[in-house]
Amino acid sequence: MLTYRGKVLSNFQKRYLKYVIKSPWAFYTFLVLGMLLFVCLSLWIKLDITETYAATLSGSTVTVTQELAPVSATVYLYENRNDKIYKLDYQQIDRQNGVTIFTIDPDSDAAALPRDISVDVAVRQQTLLQRIFAKGGSD
Repeated sequence: MLTYRGKVLSNFQKRYLKYVIKSPWAFYTFLVLGMLLFVCLSLWIKLDITETYAATLSGSTVTVTQELAPVSATVYLYENRNDKIYKLDYQQIDRQNGVTIFTIDPDSDAAALPRDISVDVAVRQQTLLQRIFAKGGSD
C-alpha cells in the first residue's frame, strides 16, 4: 500500500506519481509536443504585408500612381489612420501606363472620403514563423 504523508493513494495518484513525477519522459514529451505545435501553427498562419500609397478617390474608382500587384482583393482606404479606416474588396483592377485603378462598390461608405486619400494594399504574404524569427519582427 503506497502512502503519501500518511494518506493512502488512489490508483490514479499512484500512476501519476510513477509515470509523471518520478520519470522525466512525460515532461519532455509534453515539451516537444508543445514546440512542434508552435512551429506547425506558425508555419500555417499567413500574414499580409501591406504598403501605403497616396491615391485619388473619384466616384467608385481609386487611382494609385504606381503599378501594383496586390496579393489579396482587399484594400484599406483612409484619410487619417487615426480616424476611420474603410476595408473594401475591389471589384476590378486595371493596370495601365504605370497607374493602378481599383474599382470599388459605389454604394460603400468610403464615398464620404475626400478626393486625396491613402490606400493600404497587401503586396506580399509571409508566415508567422518568418515574421518572428527570420525577419525579427521588422519588414
